[in-house]
Amino acid sequence: MVVVVFATLFYLCEHDTNPLVDEKMDAVWWAFTTITKVGFGDIVPATFYGRIIGIMLMLLGTAIFACYVALITDAFLAAEIAEHSLGKQPRVRRPGSREYLR
Repeated sequence: MVVVVFATLFYLCEHDTNPLVDEKMDAVWWAFTTITKVGFGDIVPATFYGRIIGIMLMLLGTAIFACYVALITDAFLAAEIAEHSLGKQPRVRRPGSREYLR
């Protein structure tokens, strides 16, 4: 949904002035590569508003990535907290112990 909205805005701003944006799929390609942080550089915004749309999409892509990282981290921490609250002590490897040397 986000990609479609930003691709549409990008196409409307760029299709008349940017020779790299010939059709709507060029704008969709640009939006996907921008939001996923791949950024091939084959299509770049030429207008001021196109660049503003690009900046907004880059920031949004970073925020989405941060949310995924936070969810994964929360899942790992929840499992660790649940294990600790059940009375099980997490295994700590101390230097010099047999477990540490394995």
